[in-house]
Amino acid sequence: MKKFKGLFSVMLIASMAIGIQLSTIGIAHAASNTDLSVDSRRNFANQAIELYVCNQGSTAVKEIVFDISNTNATQVDSFFSVPDTTASDYGSYNVSTSTWTGLLDGGQCFILIITIDETGNLGEQVTTTTSIVSSIHDVDDVVNVDTNTGNDSETLDPYTIALLPDI
Repeated sequence: MKKFKGLFSVMLIASMAIGIQLSTIGIAHAASNTDLSVDSRRNFANQAIELYVCNQGSTAVKEIVFDISNTNATQVDSFFSVPDTTASDYGSYNVSTSTWTGLLDGGQCFILIITIDETGNLGEQVTTTTSIVSSIHDVDDVVNVDTNTGNDSETLDPYTIALLPDI
């Protein structure tokens, strides 16, 4: 009986220690997926592409990778329309990788303007398609699974390369 009491005491102490440890472990909360959207148009006499990018969900993102496909044109440089940007940190855009990094909280937007050079000949058409390929949550560095992919890409109307007016 004495051995039983001793064994019972050891088991009770061990189970209490394990219970205390388990009760202090925090539960990890993964960020919920969010809906990003892109609305694109041509600007500056067709010499730039304007991307209006919004986070229509509630989880902040810190990186967005785009696919910007052009025929007869290449991306040259980029800048933000700062007065029209509500992002917590409009960040930067890498033209070579088509990657934006910054902080876009839920309900916020930024306007990115990408200048292009026409590479085709006079009379040829320039076509452009813009798409969001992927994004990363700010909270946990996890890839965002967009909750509405129907607003993640847009094909712009083509235009014909012509001489620009001499001003």
